This record gives sequence, structure tokens and C-alpha cells, in this order.
Amino acid sequence: MIRSILGVLASRGALPSRRSLRPQPSRIHNTTGFGDVMSAPVITCLLPCTGCGPPGEGCKITWAGRPAGSADQDLVRNSTPGVQRRQTPNAHHSDRPGASARPHSPHASLHKGQNMPRFIALDTKIVRSLQNGGLDAYGNAPEHQISDGAGNPCRHCLKDIPEGEDMLILAHCPFGSLHPYAETGPIFLCADSCPRGGDETPAVPHILRASPDYLIKGYNAKERIVYGTGEVVKTPDISLKIEKTFENPEIAFLHVRSARNNCYQVRIERD
Repeated sequence: MIRSILGVLASRGALPSRRSLRPQPSRIHNTTGFGDVMSAPVITCLLPCTGCGPPGEGCKITWAGRPAGSADQDLVRNSTPGVQRRQTPNAHHSDRPGASARPHSPHASLHKGQNMPRFIALDTKIVRSLQNGGLDAYGNAPEHQISDGAGNPCRHCLKDIPEGEDMLILAHCPFGSLHPYAETGPIFLCADSCPRGGDETPAVPHILRASPDYLIKGYNAKERIVYGTGEVVKTPDISLKIEKTFENPEIAFLHVRSARNNCYQVRIERD
């Protein structure tokens, strides 16, 4: 009944054009942390039509002018008084049939399982040899110390060695051959057998969550540093740094090192 009345009014010119109405910008409150923003409501249609998808009740008003990168949901209001609903960030309204949604999140490819990184721990055979008295990169037997529980990450299980547990300190070179870029330095290992971490999950391992930041560098297939990729990255931004660096096709793998002592932590490869 209401639609019939609206149709008659529209045919007599009593209603404005479906797509010409543009209300004045208004200040709305948002929950993105950016404070109030100027936002222009755009009425896409006043009557059901084929231009904006299946017929619905009333017209939709989408609020433009949201801060870029906002993780908050886009507010969509229905023209029916007192009715409003929320739409997820991926469901962008469009008046073009077949328009596709666009993801907001800069981590979209990681969330969707694309280009998931692999965190490569030391090979178990090498670690077992060292745990059984094998020699390190300098031909020395590993030193034994007791972990204080803080800042003693094992490069095999990729977890901090618990306080009071025996640990090994040794020289390690995380490269396949010796060359000018093949750095050698101290690392820690559990003195007793431990399961190999990483690899089976794309989740950032525990040893990359203990410090406020880490040094991440990219290498090419010849194990040479790709200049311009090295950066000290805040811990919450590690996943984004990995994703961005792997966008460069020259990058074969990444190394993560401690930001203060330059100690090798873990190798990262594309899945």
C-alpha cells in the first residue's frame, strides 16, 4: 500500500528524483578512535529499483567520509524512522549491479590464507647433534648455562627456555655457505630434547613476542641482503612487515634478529 502511494507521488513529481538527492554533510560520531568526522550521507534511491540490487524497504543512506583504514563498521541507515542496521566493512553498498566488495584490512591476504609465512626453526638433526656434544660453527663445544627465564629463546622449539632450565650457548651461522653476508653469532638452545617449533603453523612464534621490536631483513636467492628491506619493526607490526616485504619478488627469505644485540632468531619463507 505504502509503495503504491509512493509510486503515485513519484509519477506526479511530488517526490525528488531517486538519485539526485544529496543531503548536506553532517557531523557524526564514530568509534574508530579518530574522533568526530565530517560525513556526507548519500541517499541512493527512494523507491525499490533494479539499480541497487533486490527491492528493499525504503531507501538506504550510506555515510561517506570515514577515516581511511578505519576498522569500525560502516553505518548504514534505513529510511524507515527509528530503524538502522550495521554492515560489515567488506559489504560496501554500490548502485552498480554486480559491484564486488573490497576488503578494508591491510592483512586481508594473511587472513584469507594467501602467502602465509613459514617460520623455519633450526633443523632437528643439527640441534640433536649439538645437544649431544657436537661442535658449533667455530668448532667449539656449546657452553652450558642456566636460563634466567627472560631473553633466552631456543631457536629449535621457538620458545623461551624456562627459568632454571639448562641451556646451550653456541656460535651458529644460519646460511647454506660461507660468503661476505654469512653472519655468525651466538644463539641459545634447550640443553635437553625439545620439539621443533614453527613451520607447521603461520602464527608468529613465541620468541617473536617477547621483545618490543625486532630487526627484519630480506635476502635474495643467493643469500645476499636486499638493501632497503632491513627495518626495526614493532612486535605488533611483524605480520604486516612480512607481507609487505614478500611483495618484492626478489626476496627469497627473511631473517629476524634481535633489535639490540643483532642475534639471529628465526628464518621466514613463503608458504
